[in-house]
Amino acid sequence: MFIGLARSLQSSPWKRLLPSIIGAAGQDPSIADVHARFTRDRRASAGAVGRRAMRRGEVPARTQSDQVIEAIAGPIYYRVLMTREPVPARCVTRVVDRALAGNG
Repeated sequence: MFIGLARSLQSSPWKRLLPSIIGAAGQDPSIADVHARFTRDRRASAGAVGRRAMRRGEVPARTQSDQVIEAIAGPIYYRVLMTREPVPARCVTRVVDRALAGNG
């Protein structure tokens, strides 16, 4: 899931659009609403993945899914938006492993 996020942010129109949307959301309440809905939808999707992983025993039952999502997505967005560095799959895997180890 997070490898897909990294690929999408680097190769789709999101690479060009997301910085503009974030900037415009700070200026225009209607764009802020769109951005908030987009963010909520993505978090809900990631949360569903996390709950399935808990049910399957892939992550500890006490895992705080919101915190894990932030710990994984944060570095991906940082690299894409701030440093503009590539986010290879091995980087995403390393971030996921660290997030799960720190929460487990």
